[in-house]
Amino acid sequence: MKRISKNIISLFLLSSAGTASALDFSEAISLAQQYDTTFQAAYATYFATIETSSQTTSAVLPQIGFNAFIQEGRTEIDRVGSPLTKSDNNNDGYSINLNQVIFDKSIFEELARGNAIEAKAVADLEAAKQDTIVRVATAYFNVLTAIDSLETATAEKKAIGKQLEQSKERFNVGLSAITDVKEQQASYDISVADEIIAINSLSNNREALRV
Repeated sequence: MKRISKNIISLFLLSSAGTASALDFSEAISLAQQYDTTFQAAYATYFATIETSSQTTSAVLPQIGFNAFIQEGRTEIDRVGSPLTKSDNNNDGYSINLNQVIFDKSIFEELARGNAIEAKAVADLEAAKQDTIVRVATAYFNVLTAIDSLETATAEKKAIGKQLEQSKERFNVGLSAITDVKEQQASYDISVADEIIAINSLSNNREALRV
């Protein structure tokens, strides 16, 4: 199974007593989508594909051009016996051009390929989202289950430990047989082993969240 980014595990910090998780499931999903390398790779691929597709689409869209101009000129006429004649000639104007490809087979074929690639990128991103949710859910609830198991094992060990102490006290004052003490000791040893198993299980589930 793919693992979730170590940035997520830092938010599942649990005390030695096995307290509840530091964040809820929706927060875990949101953080995974921000930091999980698998999801981010799919996200980057999606946007790169969309950008390429947009460039292809722009090739068949109308192209608008705008031009403006100003021309300034001065004419001087000097005739013999006549005063110098001067005149200014100023012209300005603008033009708007609209161009659109009517049909270019190669462009339209490229556009069709781009649309297909874009549709696949959308589907891949959605699949990556679902995959992230499944991975986070599995890891998240495995950790919570391990916490519950550890809490139960610790509580049982404490309860059996008290029973063992009581059994020893009764034996010391002659109220019970040594077999009772041995039975309680065996039960306590089993409870200690169960707690160790639960601790290891929690540690393993935490580790499963790491990269």
